[in-house]
This record gives sequence, structure tokens and C-alpha cells, in this order.
Amino acid sequence: MAKILWKIDPSKSKMKFSVKHMLVSKVNGSFERFSGTWLIDSDDVSTSVIEASIDARSFSTQDEKRDQYIKGKDFFNIEEFPNILFKSNQIIPMIKDELKIVGYLSIHGTANEIVLIAKGNVRDGIIANTKINRKDFKLNWNKLIEAGGFMVGEEVTVLLEIQFIK
Repeated sequence: MAKILWKIDPSKSKMKFSVKHMLVSKVNGSFERFSGTWLIDSDDVSTSVIEASIDARSFSTQDEKRDQYIKGKDFFNIEEFPNILFKSNQIIPMIKDELKIVGYLSIHGTANEIVLIAKGNVRDGIIANTKINRKDFKLNWNKLIEAGGFMVGEEVTVLLEIQFIK
């Protein structure tokens, strides 16, 4: 049983998200600072463990005023919750080069189980995605808009493009 520790290469990796805004358009953004590891068992990938820490202060939608508001108490509250954490508890090999990664995501002091579908491998990198409901993490702020509906969608699409190094 050979276990090897791989680290996320932040210079070649991206953590991106999008959320519906004003019913039609989307706001796209990313986190610029993060770290993580994949302790992989080359004999049995299902016993491997992935952990990541994202610096919530590095949140960016390329709109400084909006970013500062979202980092504040109505959303991320980065003073109290500076990090977003993930730890896998199950990795399920699926079809060739596809994994189902189940684990706990902790945002704003609230942890919920999520499922990531990942394509690729530790040597070549992975692309993983999931959808989460921001309200499951107590990110509840919203505003009713004149046209009906709410300013910010509840569903957040997450896309990870991760390269690893030994």
C-alpha cells in the first residue's frame, strides 16, 4: 500500500464559481488563494483523502465594491470565518478517469456534505464541479427586486481546475 502526498499547485489551479444575479445574468468569480493536499493510495484510490483550505479574503468578482460587501457580515463574514474548508470522506472511482468525491465543505462556520464529480487524475490534474445552495451555509442575505424574484440566486455552481505537485 503506497501512499503519496500530492499538493495543490496554486500557480496552475483555479477555484471558480458562478451565481445567478437579477434573475437572468450570472456573476462569475474566483478565490485567488488556497492550498490543499491529496493523500493518494495508489493501490486503492477509494481510501485516499483530499483536503483543501480556501482563503475567503481572496474572494473576487472583479468588482471591488461588491467583493468588500460579500466579504462582510451579510455573507462570508471573513473576520470571523476567514477560511473555507473541505475534507473528503469518500472517493468513489467511476468510469475511466472519473471520480465521485464526497466530503464536507465548511463555509461561514457551517459544514455540509457535498459531492464533486471530477475528471482526470492526480498526475494530469482534475476538473471537478458541483452545485451548492448558499443558504445551506447560512449565506442568507437577499433583496427582492422590482421585477419580482430575488437579486441573488440560491444555487452556486462551483468549478475547480486543479493541478498537483509532489
